[in-house]
Amino acid sequence: SQTLSLRQQEKALLSLSTIGDLMISKFPYVVPSQPRILQRIPVLRGRALVQLKLSRPSNATADSAQSGAANAATPATVPAAILPGLAQNTPLGTVQIILDGYSAPVTCGSILDLIIRGFYEKLP
Repeated sequence: SQTLSLRQQEKALLSLSTIGDLMISKFPYVVPSQPRILQRIPVLRGRALVQLKLSRPSNATADSAQSGAANAATPATVPAAILPGLAQNTPLGTVQIILDGYSAPVTCGSILDLIIRGFYEKLP
């Protein structure tokens, strides 16, 4: 069946990912540590798995995330019948992100640093 096939594909991909992780014995290259400004930049040496839990509060509106809305005093709301998940304070889902510090150590380090400091918490 299609469900069984998808499970087998997922299992195979996870196995390949594990094999890839085991093949890396050390960090593949040196991230420059000079000048002094680079010493203050967060660097991810390896990989990190991040889970984003998405939800929308019940008082959120369709235009609340747009800073340049035409009529900011009366933002348009999303009708509950069209998108019930957006109109209630319920989780919309979880997204898993793999930050690959082997490919982009400075970018991933910066993203992880912002996550740890709570920058992305409660964003509209």
